Amino acid sequence: MTIEIKTQQDYSDMDVNIEEEHTQAKVQVKVIRNKVVQLEDFLQ
Repeated sequence: MTIEIKTQQDYSDMDVNIEEEHTQAKVQVKVIRNKVVQLEDFLQ
């Protein structure tokens, strides 16, 4: 069994990954909101 020792760099990389995923999620939310608005316009 090997024990991984996380270095500060590892944590920095993790933070970057979380930031990227968060940004992608925000973009997806914007896209979904736009589609909802389009749908509402279409249904009126």
